[in-house]
Amino acid sequence: DGSLKWRSDFEIQSSYFKKFEHFDTLSGNLLNKIIETNGTIRIFDPLGKRKHTSGRKNGSKLDTDKMYLFSQYDKPYPVPGDYYEMSGILTDYQWIIISHKDTGTELHMDPDYTSPWNTVLSGHKWWVLMPPEVL
Repeated sequence: DGSLKWRSDFEIQSSYFKKFEHFDTLSGNLLNKIIETNGTIRIFDPLGKRKHTSGRKNGSKLDTDKMYLFSQYDKPYPVPGDYYEMSGILTDYQWIIISHKDTGTELHMDPDYTSPWNTVLSGHKWWVLMPPEVL
């Protein structure tokens, strides 16, 4: 519906968007406006399974709740199960990353005992893998 909030950063030459931080939680409607005015966005949004599950149990639904996305996909074989999930521990180690071309992330390591995976819907992604002692 466009009102959900997404943690994102962006670059744009429009003065209208100068009032927002370049790394902020913005509505889907506002992100669409940035795209329509030739801005570049990168959504790096924590889906927060633990945060939103406990919020729902307390009777509240935050404007960052995107729990429905978990029913939209299945983890591909042969990616192993997440050990936290397998043991019944809810975490906030779930993210969605959506970006334009020529964007990326800094060098990082994913949380221990998780099984991250990526899906590229269009274009290509370059990976640089390094031995753990380099990080």
